[in-house]
Amino acid sequence: MTDEQAHRQFRETVHAIWFDGGAGYVVAYRLDDGVMVANGSDAKLDGKPSAAKDASGMPLVDMMRTALRNSPDGLVSYMFARPGETAAQPKVAYLLRFASWDLVLSRSRERDDQPDAGGIERSREHRSPGTRGTREYRRA
Repeated sequence: MTDEQAHRQFRETVHAIWFDGGAGYVVAYRLDDGVMVANGSDAKLDGKPSAAKDASGMPLVDMMRTALRNSPDGLVSYMFARPGETAAQPKVAYLLRFASWDLVLSRSRERDDQPDAGGIERSREHRSPGTRGTREYRRA
């Protein structure tokens, strides 16, 4: 399989992942330039820079960069209006770095749908001498 075939298959797979009754999806970003490599909710956004900002005007990609500065995964909380609405609601995004392609996978939810960070809660952190540690997450 060529790199282009692998990337195409990745995008097709991201577009096919839906959960939470069709409300949940995954977005893959390149953090260096903020381009959405694959947007699970709208394939027309693939390859375009993310213009998403929270209610205070902070670009979501900047928030992701900060959250992942020293970790391969993390959570970002922010205020964001639901599609078709103007009032910002609290949201949380779980982020996971896919290092081999220099991507970040993001899955977000409104906080009022699930008060525990989108159904993912940090249960404990493992550290071994000489390692950066890994975080273990479990479904609430």
